[in-house]
Amino acid sequence: MSLFADGGLLALDWGQKKVGYATCDEDGRVVTPRGNFKRAKSSAAWRMNQNDEAILKKLLDVWQPGALVLGLPVSPGGEKTSASTKAEVLAESLSEKFNLKVILVNESLTSWDSRNAKDDDAMAASLLLEDLIAQKKRNSNGFVKWALLITLTCIALLGFATRGFFFQAHAPDQSGSYLIDVPPGTGFPQLFKQLGMGATNQKIAKVWLKAQRLEGSLKVGEFQVWPEWSIAKTLEHVLTAAPLYHSLTIKEGENIYDIYQTLSKVFEKLSYDEYMKIMRDPKLLQEMGVPTTEDTPRTLEGFLYPETYTYQKYHTPRDVIRHMLSYFDKFARPELAKHPNGKTPEGIFELLTLASIVEKESSSFEEQPVVASVFWNRIEKSMRLQSDPTTIYPLLPDFDGNIKKIHLESKNSYNTYRMNGLPIGPISNPSLSAIRAVVSPAETEYLFFVSKNDGTHIFSKDYETHSKYVRDYQILRKKSKEN
Repeated sequence: MSLFADGGLLALDWGQKKVGYATCDEDGRVVTPRGNFKRAKSSAAWRMNQNDEAILKKLLDVWQPGALVLGLPVSPGGEKTSASTKAEVLAESLSEKFNLKVILVNESLTSWDSRNAKDDDAMAASLLLEDLIAQKKRNSNGFVKWALLITLTCIALLGFATRGFFFQAHAPDQSGSYLIDVPPGTGFPQLFKQLGMGATNQKIAKVWLKAQRLEGSLKVGEFQVWPEWSIAKTLEHVLTAAPLYHSLTIKEGENIYDIYQTLSKVFEKLSYDEYMKIMRDPKLLQEMGVPTTEDTPRTLEGFLYPETYTYQKYHTPRDVIRHMLSYFDKFARPELAKHPNGKTPEGIFELLTLASIVEKESSSFEEQPVVASVFWNRIEKSMRLQSDPTTIYPLLPDFDGNIKKIHLESKNSYNTYRMNGLPIGPISNPSLSAIRAVVSPAETEYLFFVSKNDGTHIFSKDYETHSKYVRDYQILRKKSKEN
């Protein structure tokens, strides 16, 4: 059963200068800090302006949450302040504007001072989610109902000894926060040992765990705890909070060789051969609908969705890669299906291949629909695509960055200077904007484009104009630099 019936959540750490945002899934298992956006300089602290609204619309379009979470500022004593009232008004405004439930989370629950947090705005938003999840789980386990009963029962049974379990710092000699490590196969005896619990506290813990219905809820991973917490609070955190997560980012347009460099820094024992074995795994290729034959071996290139992913200590490279593939299915595949060619695995693969080329030619989401229109126009006229990135791809991972004439003339399954139509498969992992550009390209008559060396391109309908632009932006500029 899902922890949040309405679906996943998007949390907002609202500030006068910036808004941090984070997400979690409907089960409350994965909390991910996503980023932040800057607000207009003249923005009122607790009032949504047009810029805020436009950005939030884009975030909602991407993440499609079932509800929003907003931090509720309160005094150190937990009382509401004037800022609390303004936050409540903002919550009503958000709910009305986006037709979503807004959950207010008391920011004092995040215990900023005790955590000594120096996290950015996105991390602050994720902490709101963590506290909401912990609170939800406590309520579902009958925490409010049982807490007083268990305390009184333990005191009656063990008397003064319960003081240390419920009220005293469990690690007074520890300096700063530290990690509780729960490897696979860990049981409560090993956890009790990590916490330095004696026989009496272990007896109390067993009674407490049974009443809380937490005996079987030990999760694998790392958990950040603070020494001033009591044993009871520390155990509760380890048993109800999400394990500590780390993050890695797959950037738009990266290829499988780039992604290996990222993963190998996270998973130090991951060899290149082991990684490529996953990339060529027949089962994964079949699951993703990659058309393969003995004559055309392919990889998961194109299906590794660009995003910031979270992972825990005992996750494997395959776990993270599967997460990327699941995001492709969630976000990219529905967009591809909107195109007439996106109804079959073969059609999706071809659209994805074209999107990967568009991504490598231009990373500007504003320009990508025009770039896509050029390639669609050339395909319609049976013209070769003549895309430099397709020449580079078969040279990877050893390409030195210098395209030579021999490379342009090489005949292979990717070089679109020497072949008609699309290459054998994707040459990168495209962004959602590049996919959308291919599905819904701009309506133009352009057949050529050339880089202006500023991250944008200039487009033309005929070769004569194109040649002029090549001379103006490439040849003359190169000579000017040489002189």
